[in-house]
Amino acid sequence: MPRNNIKFIFLVILLSVFQVTINNSTGLYIDCLSVAIIILLFSNVFSFIVVVLLSLLADLLGHWYLGSHLFTAVALSFLSVPLINYYRLSGYVQMSVIVCIFYALLTAIITLIGFVTHNLFINWLGFVVEIFILCPVIQGLFIMFGIKAVTQDIIY
Repeated sequence: MPRNNIKFIFLVILLSVFQVTINNSTGLYIDCLSVAIIILLFSNVFSFIVVVLLSLLADLLGHWYLGSHLFTAVALSFLSVPLINYYRLSGYVQMSVIVCIFYALLTAIITLIGFVTHNLFINWLGFVVEIFILCPVIQGLFIMFGIKAVTQDIIY
């Protein structure tokens, strides 16, 4: 089924601008592109190359070590595969809970990478805002823009 990537590109640009604006103008640090990476892992709409490129962009915008988002995306992809069909069948609340749990795992892995490299910074206020506000909002944006998993199976 052909899809229009213009909506996805526009959403990534919108999230990137929002992330850079919030991170540079306030004391709050958010990572919008990581939430988008988690949603892409579950929606199974785009190829893995798109996830790799988005991970590298998230590393560049977030001033992380190059490859930290990619490593976590690959590690979490093994855990997300069994839940993809459940994610497709779920409602908005269940989808948001799954994204929040996996985003917390992503943040934990990136924090461990920061701990190993002696660059540990945990912004608990930013984490709470990301889990309870940002993850559901970005999930809603993905649904609103029509970037979601589409299956051709009758059962699912």
